[in-house]
Amino acid sequence: MVLAPSARGLGDWNPFAPRAERIREGGCEVDFRMEIVHLTKRRVSGGVAIAAPAADVWRAVTSYERFPDFIPSIISHDVRRGEAGRAVIDQVSQLSRRLNMRSQMTLEAVESPDARSVTLRRVSGHGFLEFEG
Repeated sequence: MVLAPSARGLGDWNPFAPRAERIREGGCEVDFRMEIVHLTKRRVSGGVAIAAPAADVWRAVTSYERFPDFIPSIISHDVRRGEAGRAVIDQVSQLSRRLNMRSQMTLEAVESPDARSVTLRRVSGHGFLEFEG
């Protein structure tokens, strides 16, 4: 892949600088950011604005069993609930239909309801070297 230098000149060009953009997916605007950490490693993050009460959003975000209902790339999905606020998610997702690339991971979800925060951590699997967020 060849990246073009910025309009300001070669001195300002940094292929590892984070790039933020707003994309449209399914009629929604998504803030998307990708940072090149290494030649073969990327850090990707994103967000969406949701016009709904916080309690409704929290219920949707922590309803792991329903993820396949709104994440179309999920091929198979199994959720095991543990102690309060913890879940283990076994998931196979389609990364690329054209290349038939799939990701198979086991994720641990740890909820912090007071902070309205969920931490996802890859326990095992392939498709990503690291998965955390």
